[in-house]
Amino acid sequence: MILSLEDIMEFGYHSLHGVLRLLSITILITVAMGTTHDRSSASLSQAGFASDVIPVATTFANYDDNSFTHILKAIFPSTLTSLDKIDFQRNPVTGIDAFAFSDLPNLTWLAFRACNLPIITRNMFAGITKLDYLKIYSCQVQTIEPNSFEDLGLLTDLQLGENYDLHHIHAGTQNNSKFSGDSLVWDVQ
Repeated sequence: MILSLEDIMEFGYHSLHGVLRLLSITILITVAMGTTHDRSSASLSQAGFASDVIPVATTFANYDDNSFTHILKAIFPSTLTSLDKIDFQRNPVTGIDAFAFSDLPNLTWLAFRACNLPIITRNMFAGITKLDYLKIYSCQVQTIEPNSFEDLGLLTDLQLGENYDLHHIHAGTQNNSKFSGDSLVWDVQ
């Protein structure tokens, strides 16, 4: 369902966020620099979700404030060649399949904030060849498996702050990298 500004105002709500929550609808907003896909009320564990719903020209997929619990590899097909930014903030994501984002050739920015990812596995972010920004902030991370970020050769900004239970960073994970201060901002320069 595509809504215009007039449609939103007709409902009598001043907040687009409120409309999304109240009606549990999908809004596709076309902006000058590409398309944004904003999905309210869906499950990213349903195979074919992206190929059926996300327009091919989408550049930014915003999944803030949803109830996604697991992200499967099959969700983001290689036809989404324009998709370069995905935001999963404030979702109860507890798992991400190995190579889940590897079919997105232009993905450069990926954010998880206030999620529930207790372990970062070796292949969780494997195959994302152009990723330069990865935020796993306040996600209750406890363990990072060895070489979890090894395939991210272009990564320049890894934010792991406010993961207060992060105590198990296995040998090999910090190759050519360093943590700076209490905020656990990974500096890979």
